Formats: sequence, structure tokens, C-alpha cells
Amino acid sequence: MDPWSDDEDDALLIAPEQPLPHPTLADNDKHSAPTRNGTETADAGPAEPQGARVINEATSTAPNEAEGAEHAQGKPEDRGDSMAGDRLPTTTHSHPRAKRSTLRWLQHSIFMVHVRVEQILQKGFYAIGLQVASDPYLYFFGCFALCAIMTAGIVNMTTDNDPMVWYPHKTKAYEDAQWRETMFGVTNNTATAIGYVPDLNSTIGVLGHLPLTELFGVYTLLNNFTIGSGQSYSPDLCSRSCAQPVRCSCNVVSVFPVFSGLTGDTTPSSMTIPPTDAQILQRIRSRTAFQGVPILDAVLGNVTRNAAGEVTGANAVLMQFEISDMVSRESQDEFQNSFRATCDRINTQLVHSQVICSTANELFIETNNALADDNLYVTVAVLMMLCYVSIVLARFDLVDSRYLLSLAIILIIGLALGVAFGLAGYTGLVATQCSFLAVFILFGLGVDDMFLLVDAYDRFHATQDITVRCAQACREVGSSILFTSLTTFLALLVGSTIDLPAVQSFCITTAVAVAFVFSITIFMFVPLLVLNERRIAANRYDIAPCFVSSRPRPKTEAHAAAVAKRVEQNLVRRFMRKLYVPSLTYKWSPPVVVVGFLVMFAAMGSYGIQNVGKHFNAFDYLPDGSELRQFINIERGYFGNVIDLDFLLEHPELNDPAAVTSLCTLDSRVNALPFVLHSDLMPFWGGLYANYYGHICATSAAHGGWNCSAGTTASPLADPSHDCFQEFITWIGLLDSGRLTENFRFGGLTASGELPVLAAKYTVLVNLTNGFGSNADIMRQARNATAGLAFPARAFTVDFLASERSEITDALSCQAISSTIIAVFVVSLFALSPAEAVLITITVTMVVVDLIGMMALWDVDLNVTSIVFLCLAVGFSVDYAAHVCKSISDQDHTLDIVERVRVALTSQGVAVLHAALSTLVATIMLSVASSLGFRILFRLLFGTVIFGVLHGLMFLPAALMVLPRSWTRLDDGVGHAYTAGPDSEA
Repeated sequence: MDPWSDDEDDALLIAPEQPLPHPTLADNDKHSAPTRNGTETADAGPAEPQGARVINEATSTAPNEAEGAEHAQGKPEDRGDSMAGDRLPTTTHSHPRAKRSTLRWLQHSIFMVHVRVEQILQKGFYAIGLQVASDPYLYFFGCFALCAIMTAGIVNMTTDNDPMVWYPHKTKAYEDAQWRETMFGVTNNTATAIGYVPDLNSTIGVLGHLPLTELFGVYTLLNNFTIGSGQSYSPDLCSRSCAQPVRCSCNVVSVFPVFSGLTGDTTPSSMTIPPTDAQILQRIRSRTAFQGVPILDAVLGNVTRNAAGEVTGANAVLMQFEISDMVSRESQDEFQNSFRATCDRINTQLVHSQVICSTANELFIETNNALADDNLYVTVAVLMMLCYVSIVLARFDLVDSRYLLSLAIILIIGLALGVAFGLAGYTGLVATQCSFLAVFILFGLGVDDMFLLVDAYDRFHATQDITVRCAQACREVGSSILFTSLTTFLALLVGSTIDLPAVQSFCITTAVAVAFVFSITIFMFVPLLVLNERRIAANRYDIAPCFVSSRPRPKTEAHAAAVAKRVEQNLVRRFMRKLYVPSLTYKWSPPVVVVGFLVMFAAMGSYGIQNVGKHFNAFDYLPDGSELRQFINIERGYFGNVIDLDFLLEHPELNDPAAVTSLCTLDSRVNALPFVLHSDLMPFWGGLYANYYGHICATSAAHGGWNCSAGTTASPLADPSHDCFQEFITWIGLLDSGRLTENFRFGGLTASGELPVLAAKYTVLVNLTNGFGSNADIMRQARNATAGLAFPARAFTVDFLASERSEITDALSCQAISSTIIAVFVVSLFALSPAEAVLITITVTMVVVDLIGMMALWDVDLNVTSIVFLCLAVGFSVDYAAHVCKSISDQDHTLDIVERVRVALTSQGVAVLHAALSTLVATIMLSVASSLGFRILFRLLFGTVIFGVLHGLMFLPAALMVLPRSWTRLDDGVGHAYTAGPDSEA
């Protein structure tokens, strides 16, 4: 027999009076197949639905006269059921053992809660559907107006692109960052240029006269070019170490101040490049500490030296210009943009060298440009999803089709996102770029809910009143939509407790949007469905509803049966009914499926836990042809990963001998760190001060012999007649030259005229690419150097934020996954039996674990961005599994579990599969995006949908069929079984 033949499907076509099969309420000992009965017609008018019913095995309550009139096809006894309206039957006999059994009491309590909740929900959704369908214009425009008012808050919404939103705030590194910013202000932005000689065979490289002179011209131009506002870097925009421009030069890091004599002046007018290569090398070798170049390896790339350690050449030179934070943000951005443009223009004119530039805002600009370029793929993905929805809903008839109705999904998602962002604007919640990823889970949920409603509507006879059919459809699937929306909402809400601001913003925004997707679906999509059906009844065209078809529209039972048959001939529905469901419910299929999924769970879980990467680098998300990516590769190729490491001293009493001793200790510890780039010319100011203190200020037997760098153990004694630190500042010329004033934060003058030091900073350069261990190891060694001092001290660099985040990535992931899964379990207990609640929780857990295994196989790292996608995975997998499990749970519990699975999969399972396929169609376009972020999004969404729908449509039903019947049969413990399908009366 042809499995795709419809000859034997006539019995499954929708009868004129009843919805698609709900099982008859058979006696507990008789599990009959689903049938249809009743004599209800379209003009019978809406009636209140029957609530959940309970079968009493011991006694039977006779139907009332109204029920007998409506169900004239047979007596209740012939149908094997007993009905008591909306009342739960009163048991006429007692069960002493049940009263004595705590387990039975608990079972009875769960049973009563389940029945009452289902009664309330079915009645409520029927009443809501009836009311909304009766006046669709009122509810549509009322809901639209309310959403528009809430969406207006978008004008107040702020988007935070600060990288700090991707770092946890309850860490020591973040605390140190905040303290540093409080004491020393925000770190100034910089603009950097790297001049290099591509010819690696050149022995002297950029230090030759021709390339160095050429690059000096670049340095001069970048110092003096003018932006649109008429300002130039020097003297208008640069950052200085002191407030007097005459005294302090601009903070520029470069090798060129070597050629300015002993003044350390960074202005090009004071510099002269020697005429020969030998003179250039000699000048560099004889540099002094006051020429602003303490460490050659920080400003020269790939330095070569002779046997005596003298510089013989270099392949690159660094030019870094620090921008004052006192300049307006607009001027800073304008300068940085002009800096890059000027650099690109200069590069085309160079002959003996090349130059490449980058600025602090370039990452933000290139990331936004990459996202803007890839928005085309997102748009195409949404259009492909709409095409799929239109094809599924279409009936290939100019009148009966639903192309316009399929566009409602854009309205639903757009309004839900608008409301979420609008409320964020009203409440002051800061959105991030991550928040916009909510659109994918919203499309998945919205399409799923829409398919369920339309599918339920179509399974009621076409000759029924449109209002009644909509009310019946809402009653049938309303509680399932509410259940999935509520679980996803609470899972995301619980996920917002994670200590990661970007994830918190995403979870809160998405949770609000999910809630409004549900509300808008009920109060806007249902009215649109009613209006669309009225259009069909009026014989108007779908695409052009203003025009009436000239072809007469029959309103006969035969036409209704033909429409119903077209619904049943849907390819996915036929696949589910003729091939998939029979195969899954075959005798040996369920245990084989369960064992197979458990083996996959164990394999993917073990492989994923052992092999998933935990790397995160924001630069990896740039397009392959990015100029910033090219700059980073060149910078690290020539200079390595060199960063500033700050040692922050809190309220050091610098006239206290114990503090001076601690300065010596810190100096020796820092010099002993293997990753610190040492300077023989500019030692730590603490070491200079300690030596000065020992020689000038101390009064002890060892006076004059104190030497911090030599490790003298004798501690100096204080001389009350000296304010040694102030003398030191004057002696070293700090106030005159401004060289090191940025390392101190002073308080107000005391009554005795002293200037107390609130904070001090000691900055060294460290190289993270020399094989000294991971960044976390470097962080621990640096922090150990600050232990046991006479004053509180901190070791901080921006990379420590990432190091601590990496160390707690596992904890953040576990918190995100476990908290959301617990929320799913708690909600499931109110809508499902305990066994089903546990099973759906296990299903969601398996999806997430399998997804982690896929991440390891598909080269996707576990980091802060993938934590967001894991929250998405919980949302998607809950949606797929909860719809199927809720549908199975809502079937007549007097039926065998296999029969309940069969009915559920051939009804709501079809809509779930359609929703999954529509999401897959949309995500395929993201696989060709130029941005790594979108390609990773494709991989994770693809894996989430595949694992989610496989577990929801295959593992979950199979597991329910494998479990003992008593575990999946919801009753009150004394023989009353739950039957929750919609009543035959409407």
C-alpha cells in the first residue's frame, strides 16, 4: 500500500460538527480510539465550554437533559463516559489506605491543582477568544495603541557599547578598575601609527636614514594636521602630564624624542634626524632617561643587537598619541577619524617604508560596520522565514490563501521588540548590541504560536461560526502557548541574575518581549485571523482584499469537507501521520530511541566538557578583511602583546619608614617578575625615592649607606624635620617637568601645610607573548607582589578583567544553565504531572549538553557570548518540548500513553515541526555572513533547533512511552483519572 495514499484518510477528515480528534472519554479499562460525535451546527451559537472532567470508576453521574439533547447520538453509558458538568465528582466511598498514605495525599493534591488550573485556563481562554473574535477591530486597534504608547519610550533608550558590560562586576579586577578610575580618571584614548619596513632582509630596517626620515615626516604631519574644527593634536588635543603646556610636552610614545637633545620635547620642531645610519644608531645607544624613551623594545619592533647588547637595527617604529579626556567627545571622534584618513593618504606616498594606523574607536566603528553589512543577511533570513510561513498557510487559491495573514508575524515581533525597548527607555535599562539577538528567539516563538492557533482553528469544521471556531482554537492551544511562554519568560528572567551586564540586558529585554509576543498573539493575531476568515467568507481576494472574486463560493458540507481534506494533505502533516508517528510508536522504537539519545548525551557531554574552548577575543568578530585586524597582526608581529601593568598604592604614608621599606620590597618584587620589560634608565620612582630617603632624610647609624636597589636590610629612621617626599618631588623635578605627576593623586593641604598622597601609581610594561604562562598566571604573580606591604596595594591591567572572566566562565555558564532549567521545572509542575515535569527538565538539560558537545566539534568557544546563546537554547528547547509534552498531558489520561502520544504528535507536533523548519530556513542565510559573530550565531541556532526539535518530537514522546503507565497517568490516587481535552460542546 502506498504510504502517501489518502484512501484510508477519509475517516480522519474533519466532520461537520467536531474538531480534529480528541479521544473519547472511555472507561479506564477500555481504551478506545479517537472518534468524533455530536450534532452541533454553525448557528448553534457559542456556549460555555466544559471544564476538565474526572472519571469515577465506582459511580457514574447521569448526564443532564441539556447534555442529552446536544449528544443525541448515544447515551453516556454507550460512550463509556460520565459527565458532571464543571463539577468534580464527589466520591461516594472512602479509601482508608489512601487517607493514610502521604504519597497518595500528595498525588491527590497534584491532581486537584492540575485539574483546577486546567479548568480555569480552558474557560478563560475560551471566554477571551470569544470576546476578542466578537469585536476584532476593538481589540486589534486597542492593543496596537497600547503597544505604540509603550514603544514610544525608545526615544529615551540608551545603548551601552562600553566593553565593561562584557565583564563580571563582582570580581577583584573590576573593583580595581573602578578604584583606578576614581583616583586617576578614565584612561585617555590613543591614536597609534606603526611605521615598518617590509623587507625583512634589511639589517638596519627603519633605523636607516631614508626610512627613518620618511617616518619622521609622518610623525610631524600626524602631530600638526588640522581637523574640521580648526584644532590640531599639538597643542589643542593632546594629553599632558601637567596643566602648563609651556612646561609639559604632549604625551607621545615614540623613539623620535631621542633626537630632540636632552629636553625630552616631543614636538617635531625640536628634533633633527642625523644624516647617517651610524649616527642614528649612536644617538639611540646614548639615549638618557630624560629623553622619554626608557624602554627601546616598547617603541622599536624586532630590535636586533650585537654581542655587546647594542642596538643594530629594528623593523618597526611605534608612534602613539594620547588624546586628552578634557576634549569633547565629538572632537575626539573627529580627530580619530581624521587620523586614520590622513594615515591612509600618507601611506600611498611612502617609498622606503609603510605605515598603518589605528585609533581607540576603530573597534566600535568596524564592529558596527560589519553588523550593518550583515544586516542584509538578517533581512533575507527573515524574508525566507516569511516565505516558508506563507507557503504553509497558503491554500493555492486566490481567496482561500493566507499570504497577508502570514505578514502578521512581522507585526507581532516588531511590536514585542518595540515594547521591550520602549520599557527599557522608560525604566532606564541600558540596552547592548547583544539585546537585538532577541529577534531570533522571538521569531521562533511567534511562528510556533501562530502555527498552533491556525492549525487548531483549521481542525474545527469550516461551516461553524468563525467566532466560535476562534474561541475553540484558543481554548485548545491557549494553555499550551501560555505554558511555553511562561517557562521561557521565567527562564530568561532567572538568567538575568548572572553577573554579566550584557547578558542581564539581553535576558530582561527578551523576557519582556516574550511576554508581549504571547499577549499580542492573543489580542492582535486572533483578530487578524477573524478578519481574514471574514474576508474569505466574503469571497475577497487575499492579496487585494478590496476586490471581490467573481467566482461563486459554495457554502456546502462538501466544500467544507474539501477544505478540510486540503488541510490534511499538508506534506508535513502527512509525513507525521503516515510515516513518523507509526514508526515512533512501533513496539521496539521507544526504548531504542531513548537508549540512542542517552548514548548521544553521554558522548557529546563528555567530549564537550573535555574539549570545548574558552577563548574570547573581541577582534575575532571582525570581518576577515578588517583593517583593524591587519593592524593588530602587524603590531603583535613586531612588538608582541605589550601592555601597561599598574601597581596602585592606596594612601601610602611616604614619610613613614615602614612605607619606604615597602616601596623597596615592591621594587625588588616587580623587578623579579619575568614578564616585566626592564629599563636600565628609568627605575621605579619608589626605588628612587627610597634611595633618596635613605641618603638625605634618614637619621640612623647607617645614614648615607641606605641603598634600596642593593637590598640593604637596615631600615631608615624618620627625621621629623624633613618632609622627605615633598623634597623628593622638588629634587626630581616632578612639578617642573610634569614627568611623573600623573602617578600621584594628592589631597588638600593639611593644617600643617602638608600635601597628603591619596594614591600613587607605578606603571611597568609587560609582554604577554614571551611564554610566561597564561594571563591568569601573570595576574596571580603580579598580585602576589603586592602582598604584605605597609599600605594597601593593587596590581591591575585591563587584561586582568578578561583573565578573571575566563576563570569564572564555567561558573557563569553553570549558573545560567542551572537557574534557567530550575525555572522550567518549577513552572512545569503546575501544568504537567511530576513525571512529565522531571522529564521535560531532563530533555532541556540534554539539549544544552548536546549543544556544548556540538560547540567543541564545530570550533565554537564557551565564552560570554555563547552564554547568551545557551540562554537562547533553553528558550528554544523549552518551546519545542513543552508544546509536545503539554499536548500529551492534555489528552484523556484514561487512554494508553501510546495513543495519547499518537494524537498529540499528529496535532500539535505538526505545528512544532513547522516552527522548527521555518527557523532553520531563516538561519541558513547567516552561515555566509562576513562577520564571525553571525557565523557563530548560525552554528548555535542551527544546533539549538536541531537538538531541540529532535528531543521534543522524538526523545520526549519515546521516554513517556517507556516510563511505567502509573508515572504518566495523572489521577488523584483513588481511581479518578484526569481527562483534559476540550468538551464536545461549544
